Amino acid sequence: MEERPIPGLSGYTASDDGHIWSYKAPGHSTPGKRHQLRESMDRQGYPRVTLSTAGKKHGTVRLVHQLVALAWYGPRPAGLEVRHLDGGQLNNRPENLCYGTRAENAADAVRHGTATCLRQHGDAHPSTRLPGAVVAAIRAQRPSLSERRRIAALHGVSDSLLRHILCGAARREG
Repeated sequence: MEERPIPGLSGYTASDDGHIWSYKAPGHSTPGKRHQLRESMDRQGYPRVTLSTAGKKHGTVRLVHQLVALAWYGPRPAGLEVRHLDGGQLNNRPENLCYGTRAENAADAVRHGTATCLRQHGDAHPSTRLPGAVVAAIRAQRPSLSERRRIAALHGVSDSLLRHILCGAARREG
């Protein structure tokens, strides 16, 4: 396994397997035993790590793919972003990353089928249990508890789902 230092981040390296390593004592900015940093996921599903910063109570959170690209390809040129060539946001190996424009990154997402615009919504979504017309009819009717149970049984869904539909917590139409 090969490691390269991350420019501007003393004591941290990025390895060719796409992980971030620290040569600092865990939770401190002083030298310590080499260890791989624990990754967590951000809201979009990208791995991130927390880097300890001297003199600060809390560390700095950075995305792993950005740190690997920085170590292997140098500073990101202005106006470019880090692309995942195979579309897998968990694959942070240097050979899967490169700098590119937002348009190139968007084209990658369409090619890989990960673009937000390609996600299915409403009746087309695979987990949809009731068509939009049925949901609208149920909401317009405002059924009683006994009627709600009958409707749930008729459509093969739970009473809980119907309750969520009626209070607006499920099946929000845009």
